[in-house]
Amino acid sequence: MKYAITAFLIICFSISTKAQNQNSIWIFGDSAGIDFTNVTSPIPISSAMDGRGSCASIADSVGNLILYAATLASLGSDWSTRIFNSQDSVIHGCDSITGMAWYNEVVAIPRPEHPNQYYVFSVGLDAPNNQGCFYTLVDMSLNAGLGAVTQQNIKMNNERSADCLNAIKHGNGRDWWVINKFYKP
Repeated sequence: MKYAITAFLIICFSISTKAQNQNSIWIFGDSAGIDFTNVTSPIPISSAMDGRGSCASIADSVGNLILYAATLASLGSDWSTRIFNSQDSVIHGCDSITGMAWYNEVVAIPRPEHPNQYYVFSVGLDAPNNQGCFYTLVDMSLNAGLGAVTQQNIKMNNERSADCLNAIKHGNGRDWWVINKFYKP
């Protein structure tokens, strides 16, 4: 009887459990994206991204896209990262975000204990001013909910790095670890 009650409680609690969907929307490539909110039937979506390199996206806890970032090449050899809102528009104040178009050069995470604010980390390789790891802070409560950049290109280090940016949630469930691997030429 004791095992039957335990099994019943586990089943009841697991039925009402729902995973967070912050990573359920992927934006990548040339206007491509996939909405994994319903994992048994993912939906292809389109975006304003037009690039083949670094990209990051973040959704809210129910799977609604909040923002995405992509490192894009402009005319010539200039690279920059653009941050887009859920309506595929460049977020206000998002100009000249440092970034390169490798493959793990941009990551977006929520700012702990500040709802509606997000960090976008990026890596630059162009010495000496655009070399290192940077962050940009986006406040999605500004600009009528479409977001605005409040801090841009805040340099965290001056080390050369490439294909090396990642983030993982801390064991306390609130904070984040941002990992940036360095190399010396």
